[in-house]
Amino acid sequence: MPITITEEDILERQKFDVGEFIAAKRKKPEIEEDLSKKVITHREAGAFQEVCRAVFQYYEQQYEKGESANADAEKRIELQHQAIIGDPKAVKYMKDEILDFLRSNNLTNTPHPQYYDDLTDAIFHELYGLGPLATWQKYPKSQSAQIIGTRIYYDDGVKQLRPERFESIERVEGVVRALTMKDSRSCINDYMPELELDMYDGTRVSIMIPPRVKQHTITFRRFVVKNFSLAHQVELGTIPEEAIPVIRALAKTRPNTVIAGPVRSGKSTLMTTLKSERNPADTVVCIENHFELAWSQHFPNQPIIEIQSMGHDLHKIFPYTLRQDPTWGALGEVREREAECALLLCERGSSGLLCTYHLTSPWNIPGQWARLTMQISPNRTYQSEVIRIAENIDFIIVMEELENSNYKRVTSVVEVVLDPYSLEVSTHEIMRYDRNTDTWSYKCDLSQGLINKMRKYDSRQTDILIDTLKALESKKPITGATIVSIRV
Repeated sequence: MPITITEEDILERQKFDVGEFIAAKRKKPEIEEDLSKKVITHREAGAFQEVCRAVFQYYEQQYEKGESANADAEKRIELQHQAIIGDPKAVKYMKDEILDFLRSNNLTNTPHPQYYDDLTDAIFHELYGLGPLATWQKYPKSQSAQIIGTRIYYDDGVKQLRPERFESIERVEGVVRALTMKDSRSCINDYMPELELDMYDGTRVSIMIPPRVKQHTITFRRFVVKNFSLAHQVELGTIPEEAIPVIRALAKTRPNTVIAGPVRSGKSTLMTTLKSERNPADTVVCIENHFELAWSQHFPNQPIIEIQSMGHDLHKIFPYTLRQDPTWGALGEVREREAECALLLCERGSSGLLCTYHLTSPWNIPGQWARLTMQISPNRTYQSEVIRIAENIDFIIVMEELENSNYKRVTSVVEVVLDPYSLEVSTHEIMRYDRNTDTWSYKCDLSQGLINKMRKYDSRQTDILIDTLKALESKKPITGATIVSIRV
């Protein structure tokens, strides 16, 4: 008989709350006589996987009984989904259930893979979690983990193959299925073989499956820095202490700033640090593909409007973005259409754009962005778009990760300059990192137009920026050329 889903059913499902479900279901499992005969004893278990199957089968049967079986089963599935993405309430509930079952059936001494903390942890991760990848939580300084086929790699500066691995590719496929259940919009199949999503703690997950790749590939990336202060950036070696007044002034005077660099170079962390230096009363609109920056969590009492966009719908949501009356805007990552959105935020909003972009040569950004915006509007000319970008983007901060380490460095800070008379576009470097000496050098070379613009937002910090750059240049001047002209 077909099942009819009414509007009331849909509304009821939308009201699902982990806490309420846990409170309603929190009780020790009472194994009925007929069911207990099907549950293996410790002596008969013989293998860890058999105990896992017994736990799974028992609770599947438990939630299929009673008048509210369908509703409980639906909520149970949602609870499992939230557990796999790391919701602490859901994880605790599931582990408590497992422990109750083990104690009731005298199975607490069952041997388990030693890379798990205990038997309860092992069963949870085998049934509802990330399997042997769970050991990644023991390496908080590791920025990324990767599953390729059945192999597991952790990256803590140097990517290394782990001794633990998945028992079969079917188990990896199970992890993929579980991750895609995070929400109704997540979909991955032969025709859509890529997917990006985020875990409960903000960890970013990128999945690719055959036929796009030869072997299933799942990459996890997380932010290991939780302290977003310039002093902490100095402790990490990202910037020198002498440059704190420079970077602080670049934040407070609100120039439109692009933070550029390759993957894992620390762009998002520095962007969040710059945001932390700005006026907490500013209303900020932050647009991302996934809610990766988590600014509302890092700055819980500040007016931050987080908007999710997959790129193709930016033209639809942008008018609504401006109606939120933002003080300034941010883009988690500029890829294609985001370049046009970034420029519109500069042109139609107030100054202060923050965004990240994957590139290490700052003088290439105006040309690359021009080509990106021309893909949306082919009738535009390359020359006019380069000029437009130079009119709106003030600074580019370049970041890189040092070779064979997880240390990040700000390697260059340049101003993008447009000559108002000749319309010549150029980049002027004011800060440069030397890998050989692990030191920075400086040059005070700011255009008068930019100085005037920054004074409107913070005259005192503008003076500090100029005075600090002059003092640093006298002690540690940049040697060699600092200006690159961009052919238009």
